[in-house]
This record gives sequence, C-alpha cells and structure tokens, in this order.
Amino acid sequence: MLRFCDGLKQFCNNFNHPANLINPNTFKMKRVLLLFAAILALSTPSFAYDFESGGIYYNILSADPATVEVTYATSAYNSYSGEVTIPETVTNGETTYSVVVIGANAFYECTGLTKVVYPASIVGVAKNAFEKCYKLTDFYPSAARAAAS
Repeated sequence: MLRFCDGLKQFCNNFNHPANLINPNTFKMKRVLLLFAAILALSTPSFAYDFESGGIYYNILSADPATVEVTYATSAYNSYSGEVTIPETVTNGETTYSVVVIGANAFYECTGLTKVVYPASIVGVAKNAFEKCYKLTDFYPSAARAAAS
C-alpha cells in the first residue's frame, strides 16, 4: 500500500510540477486526457464469460470433469433474444464441456428472449437467471430429455 501511495504522490507532484504549469495549455491538456481516460475506463463493459460458442456465453466451472455454466456476455446483461437452445455439450479449443448449470443472471434483463430449450445435462438454475425476461413464454427440456422422461 505504501508503494502505491508513494507512486501516486510522485505522480501528483509531477503533474503539478512548476515546469508543467508554465504553459497553461499543457496543464489543461493533461486534465482533459485524464478525464477522457477515466470516462473510457468506466464506459468499457467488463466481460463476464470465459468463452463463446454458437452465440451462447459460458464460464468454465471445472476442468475435470469438464463442465460449464451458461452466463451473460457483459455486465450490461441483455445478452440474448428470441429463441435460445442450450446444447448438452460445447467445445472450446480441444476440450468438450458438459453444460450443467444456467448461471446467475445468465438471461437477466433479456427483454427480447421468448424461448429457452435446455438439455438433460442441466442440473441447476442459479439465482436471477431469468429475472426481467418479460417476453419469455417457453422454457422446456430438449426432445432428448422429454423422450427420456
């Protein structure tokens, strides 16, 4: 923590150094650049997934056994619309994963989502997975799961 504070103090001292204040335009430009950098950092969405396949976003839960959960693309949510069919397995690189969970907030605020078909491999649906999915009317197992019942 001390190193960070010392570095921050040095940055502030250099920023306000008299040599930089001689030309008022230099000081203004630095303020504008800092403001721009801060706005850019805050407006860039953070990604919430490990990989994407077929328009669905996944987080890796375990390497052995290879399992994943369905998740959302960014912290802005609303990653899906229309009809979504979740596959039983998905491949990323050379690894094939079983899709076992619909993760927390996976379909959160997907206001255009109308239908979700899930595979027999799904063993859990996490909190708020379908919160604010106002147009979702169909949520049912795939034909393989229906035939097994």
